[in-house]
Formats: sequence, structure tokens, C-alpha cells
Amino acid sequence: MNRYFIIPVMIATFVLLLAGSVASAQTAPFYSSQVSYPSDVGTGQQFNITIISTAGFSNYNFTIYIAGTNLTGISPTNTIHQYYASKYNYTATITAPETPQTLYLYIVTSADFDGVQYNYSEMIMISVISPIYFHVFLSNPTSYLVYNVTATFYIDGVPVMQKTVQKIMPGSTVEVNATYVNPNLGHGSHTLTVTLNNANIKIDGNSNSISTRFYYGTPPDYNWIYYVFAFVLVFMVVMVLGSGRGRNQPKWKKSKK
Repeated sequence: MNRYFIIPVMIATFVLLLAGSVASAQTAPFYSSQVSYPSDVGTGQQFNITIISTAGFSNYNFTIYIAGTNLTGISPTNTIHQYYASKYNYTATITAPETPQTLYLYIVTSADFDGVQYNYSEMIMISVISPIYFHVFLSNPTSYLVYNVTATFYIDGVPVMQKTVQKIMPGSTVEVNATYVNPNLGHGSHTLTVTLNNANIKIDGNSNSISTRFYYGTPPDYNWIYYVFAFVLVFMVVMVLGSGRGRNQPKWKKSKK
């Protein structure tokens, strides 16, 4: 065979192999991750971080770094890491810290495709706020079992949540607990109203609806009024004693020389 013919054949073969390798590399899907999380949670409340990465890779790694001003009460206390050989999604359950603040979570994921590692990262923020805890007692004064009693909670006339009790035994009372988290609720006085979908069930033994006032946030500090009153009282006492001392002071006679 002519050597001048062999060289073009070898070059063509090399080009074809190179093109094949490039085409193989281009078949790798785009790698990314989607992170689902709540924007607001209550102090001490459990919440989930769900991460879904691109399918079709291998050796998936999920890492969550957590930072905040005061992480007392948070769980887990260390960096969260999870590895899966082929599973491309992961859900981490976290307990929020005890102090209201902004949590910063740095999400890092990676996966392999054809011997190449692909990475993704994202920073998310979650507001930890002080929740409001509501408690109501539902009584069944009847002689029969009552099913599916739903309590609807209203704040300032707006429905905010519902709690359903599957059954209440005759002559018994059950406690319904509700946790309300709302970062937009203004500090101050608000009205809570609870209604029931069954007229036979009573709230706190009275009726099937109840309204009450509550204060959200730190109540105003009126101690300054007492401080001012105490200052004025002391000032008046000093003035009275001072004026009396001037009037009652004895006059000493001058000694004769």
C-alpha cells in the first residue's frame, strides 16, 4: 500500500475518533439542582429542605451548611451531608433554633457522569420568627360519638388555619393546639376567633365559637411612668422638708460682750 495513502487514512481515523469522543462528551446532560424550602418557620419548629438534582448521573452528594447569629436549639448541629450512588433527590429535616433570626443555608451538590464531576451550589435564607400558640378545648356534651370536628381559626376576621379532630367521645373534652407563623403580622393587639363546623360541640364548654384579644410582640413598657412618679414624689418631699426647715429653725441670741 502506498504510504502516502496510509497517512490520510490514519488522519481520517484519528479525526473520526476525536469527533466521536467529543460527541460522547456532549451527550452529558446539563447538571443542576432544585431546592425547595419554606420562607418562614417558627422557633423550634421542624421544617424540610428538599433537593432534587438532575437524573442520569451517579455518585450524588448533598451538603447543607447552616449559619446564623444564634444556633442554640438547632438540630442537626453539624453540617448535613448525604451520599447516594444513584438516587438523585434528598430531603433533610431540620429543627429551627430557639432565637428569632435569619438562617443562611449554603446548598452544595455534585454528581458524576462518565468520570467527570459536576457541581451546583445555592445560598438560601429562611426567616425564623416567634410563633403564636393557640389552645382551645372542645367538649362533646352529647351521648353519642361525633366525627370530623373542624376548628377554623381567624385573626382579625381573616381565616388563617384549620384543625380537624377525627372523633370526640361522648361527654369528653379534647385539646386542640395550633401554631401560627406569620412574619407580616404587625406587633400589637389582635382578635382571635375560633368557630366549629358542628353546633353540638362546644368550645371551653360555652358555645361553638369564641373570640378573644391577644397581643403579638413585646408589650409597651410603661415602667417609665412609675419612675417619673417616684422622681416627682421624692422632689416634692424634699421641697416640703426644705421649706419646713427654714420656718422652724430656732433663732439664737447673740452673746453680749
